[in-house]
Amino acid sequence: MFQLGLHRVAATLGVVLAAATACGTTSTPGGPNLPGPSGSPALSAADHAYVDLIRGYWADLHVADITAAGQDVDAKACLGELGPTSPQDVKVVEPQVCRAYAVATMTASQKFLATLGAIQAPGAFSADDQVFRTHIPIAISDLKALITACDGQSRRAIIDAMWAFAREMIPDVTNALDDVEPSVKHLDPSGTQTN
Repeated sequence: MFQLGLHRVAATLGVVLAAATACGTTSTPGGPNLPGPSGSPALSAADHAYVDLIRGYWADLHVADITAAGQDVDAKACLGELGPTSPQDVKVVEPQVCRAYAVATMTASQKFLATLGAIQAPGAFSADDQVFRTHIPIAISDLKALITACDGQSRRAIIDAMWAFAREMIPDVTNALDDVEPSVKHLDPSGTQTN
């Protein structure tokens, strides 16, 4: 595995969706077996609905973070990173672009949390569900702080607010996303730097 700076935490929530597993079952600790063509155990309808909810949330986060040209929005606009190995540069931060990212991410997170509040997680996902219900509200608060920072004068404040959001999401939320939907690697936390 390669090292990820927060640029890929830009993957914070913008890692490109990976291809689904080709065959067999996929299992993660604490998670259910996902069915494969080899006749593995099938998920219940409730399990499928919950996995679909996670896929929808990840897709919404991905849309918020990737431009039409396929570029990572939050790495440059919110963190001041031009590339995976570039140093952080506050002059590169783009407050209005970062603000748009934060608003879209907050909207996706609020929608996810509202949907989550209307359902009961299947037993196989109860631990992951608790992670979402605990961390996503804090992440939303961090996004509100990021929006406020984007409306201010300090680009350093934007970077700091983005890091606060990233720390809330990584690794607990990204690991829970991986547990529910193991065919997608939501982030490689082993290389995440802390600022």
